[in-house]
Amino acid sequence: MAFDRAERLTNLLALLLSTPMPLSFDEIGHRLEGQYPTGSSAKRQAFERDKSMLRDLGVPIETEVMGGADAGRTGYRIDRERYELADLDLAPDERRALQLAVAAVRSGTPLGTEALLKLGAGGPRDDAAVTANIPTLDALPVLREAVATRSPVSFTYRDARRVVDPWGVALRDGYWYVIGHDHDRGERRTFRVDRIDGNVQREDGTFDRPDVDIGGLLPADPKLFGADGPPPEAVVAIDGASRAGAAALAELGDDRVITRRDDEWVEVSVPCANVGAFGSWVLGLMDAAVVLAPAAVRTHVLARLTEPPAMDLDALVAIAAERLGTRAAARARVPGATARTRTDQRVRRALVMLPWLAERGSVPLSEVATRFDLSSDEVEADIAWVSMCGLPPYVDEMIDVFVDEGMVHVGVPRLFMRPLRLTAPEGFALLAAGRAAMALPGADPQGPLGRGLAKLASVLGDEDGGSVVVDLARPDSADDLADAVRRVERLELVYWSAVDDEPLTRAVTPRRLFADRGNWYLRGDDHRSGETRTFRLDRIESYERLGEFDDPHDAPAGDAEWFSDGAIARATLAVRERGYWVAERYPVDEVVGVELHGDRLRLLRLAVTDERWLTRLMVGLGADAVVIEPVSWRGVADAARARLAALYGEADAAPT
Repeated sequence: MAFDRAERLTNLLALLLSTPMPLSFDEIGHRLEGQYPTGSSAKRQAFERDKSMLRDLGVPIETEVMGGADAGRTGYRIDRERYELADLDLAPDERRALQLAVAAVRSGTPLGTEALLKLGAGGPRDDAAVTANIPTLDALPVLREAVATRSPVSFTYRDARRVVDPWGVALRDGYWYVIGHDHDRGERRTFRVDRIDGNVQREDGTFDRPDVDIGGLLPADPKLFGADGPPPEAVVAIDGASRAGAAALAELGDDRVITRRDDEWVEVSVPCANVGAFGSWVLGLMDAAVVLAPAAVRTHVLARLTEPPAMDLDALVAIAAERLGTRAAARARVPGATARTRTDQRVRRALVMLPWLAERGSVPLSEVATRFDLSSDEVEADIAWVSMCGLPPYVDEMIDVFVDEGMVHVGVPRLFMRPLRLTAPEGFALLAAGRAAMALPGADPQGPLGRGLAKLASVLGDEDGGSVVVDLARPDSADDLADAVRRVERLELVYWSAVDDEPLTRAVTPRRLFADRGNWYLRGDDHRSGETRTFRLDRIESYERLGEFDDPHDAPAGDAEWFSDGAIARATLAVRERGYWVAERYPVDEVVGVELHGDRLRLLRLAVTDERWLTRLMVGLGADAVVIEPVSWRGVADAARARLAALYGEADAAPT
């Protein structure tokens, strides 16, 4: 009898689940005779690979030192209570609410869908009108699980090893942070998760988690990061007659005003605890702002305008030609292009499908195909190989499942009656999606989603709701615009274009409202251009609902790749560490890390809608970035930097 690897993995899993006592490697090989290679070394290697793959699926294979005739040998078994998913007792409307949450929150992974299937809910089918894109990072599930188990963690951050008691993780302004007690510093610290180098390691011991509001520990203003007490302040002169300056003054508020000058410039006090964030903010205002004091902050900003990048451009051109594009090409050549193999996917799917079928007994083939997003032929192929699996000697202990006349039937279920527990990444993906959906317009904390999330959180060790905080900070207009999107009601927008630096009036049929990278966007049909356009909500100066309604699209385009229009020009940049935020704040096609002459850089290719937008970006980056391609844009910001540096000279000469 020939066995493929998926069958062998399923048989091994069935064996370890069913044994009351741990089994040695030799006993496992004997029980699964003929399924492993004959050579001792090859058999051991194959077993270790199988064991590793099952653990990657979330199977808790336990080891212990055996006694008796097998004294000193390692034994293997699976604790069924740790293997099986706890019953969350989700009501139908709660399952449906979690489905809608996963449909509305896009993270670029299938983990939320896989978690839904394990919970007995179908995959997300709805094309939600209001959505959010949130980043996914490998470290997040490890950190969340460490919070739940009160386990210290260690990781490398800015070239230093840190040991931290993690209190929780939070998403704000498009970035994930972990907050906790830093052992070496002896105080609370906040770390950007995307800046953690390498893996996060669990450490021995436990800690007492304080009763704190994780979201409240994160300042809403990035210029305040790093301030433990009252933040230092900078004096900035802002041109109140300009559109950008007027918007900045409105954001700061009247209580920040020091004096209003006769020339319409306004001197204000601005927090600058994080000098880097402050510099990016003030340079983003271009000619509309000048730092007056203190001298150290002013010098820092002026240096970003005048210091040359001092990068080896010729070497960067060669590296970009070699490195950029190779990852995408490699993904295109490898079917599936993920860490999961075809065997992994088949076994994972079977462990979800079998408990669901066992609960129902008989299900139409078409319903199974729809639920698991497969073709009928793929379902039949899965059923065919699963039916060949079971417990040795495979006489009365085969998995009793078969297809007959368009129906999938399950006989007396003996194995895999409960779904496998949620893995840490699956649990995090579902919890994060639910928390993000609760921040979308129209969410009801007391409704089905709130109740379903509470049940999920209790299983994941997050009863107080503090381990995962998602703050989408939606603007006041979001709820009303979301209603217009759902009703497909035409809008008249007065929209400020950062490129043209002037407001334009647009008639728009709204199709989608979504949050992405810390900003909110409205996507719709622009009646002036006849094209689909995306508008940032904070640049909509005013809008009016016109009471005119259009037909909904049968299949509205998703927003996850709203920036990927191939007709938009691209630029290739090299950025130093202080400029890494570009890849996190703006949509990029590709990012490659390199080290050149001891300088740690990232090469990135991004869409550039207009040369003036690129000028603003490069001014803000200062000496931390250069344009590699196209050649015509390498000096795009030179004139603007010189103009701003001269503005600082004029400020020195002007009376205050």
